[in-house]
Amino acid sequence: VFLDAPGGKISNTGTLIAKGTDPARAAGVLINAAFAKVDGQIRASHEDGSGGEIRISATDLASVGGTLDASGSENAGGSVIVEGSTVEVGSGARIDVSGSEGGQVFLGGGFQGQDSTITNAATTTVEAGGLIIADGTGDGEAGRGVVWADQRTEFRGEIRSEASGSGDGGFVEVSGKNSLLFDGIVSTLSSGGGRTGTLLLDPTNFTITPGAGASTVNSIGSTTLISMLGTNNVIIATDTLGTEEGDITVAAGATVTWNNANAL
Repeated sequence: VFLDAPGGKISNTGTLIAKGTDPARAAGVLINAAFAKVDGQIRASHEDGSGGEIRISATDLASVGGTLDASGSENAGGSVIVEGSTVEVGSGARIDVSGSEGGQVFLGGGFQGQDSTITNAATTTVEAGGLIIADGTGDGEAGRGVVWADQRTEFRGEIRSEASGSGDGGFVEVSGKNSLLFDGIVSTLSSGGGRTGTLLLDPTNFTITPGAGASTVNSIGSTTLISMLGTNNVIIATDTLGTEEGDITVAAGATVTWNNANAL
């Protein structure tokens, strides 16, 4: 399914379903426009029970308030890409690429913004209530989720990249190259004996502040960080940008202690 309106607007409040019969060819839905808005449902899958491919591509605003379902009912999950200068995932959004092996979700860019096949957003927002699922079912590995922006990312939603069996938990990156507000939930647990996955936070500068106060730009409360260490290995990495030196600061009074095998 291909909807193409270069320079125009595409709005979907209904249901689009792409179901492939040939495993050698991807079953997919592509929306391409200046402004792309999905408040309805889009589903892409194959007859063999694997997930398909969904791509929402906008030159200006790509907005998701509904359901993007590329999950696999019997086999691996598929992929979802949402790209545009501005990417918004609303409070009612559900993006699902779960399957026997978890699939991949890319919002606003690829890993560390370095995937040349995905347009990097300037700003990416995931509102509270927005849910991204890349679970591995059975004994499969969980998948991958990336939330990226070249300038500013605000993340208040939830990403689940868990393994329900013996597979390993997945990988999640939430980052704004210049600024990041992280006030959401991420879990990459494995409930069947596999290894816990990883949460990567990698803005320019970052501060660990004391207590459980609401997150501010480029910081995380120590209590929030401890909570994330309960469900993930956590990597905090920074990089230089302009006059910024890529500092990581543990503020006075911030104490981070946890009692499990996960690493920081």
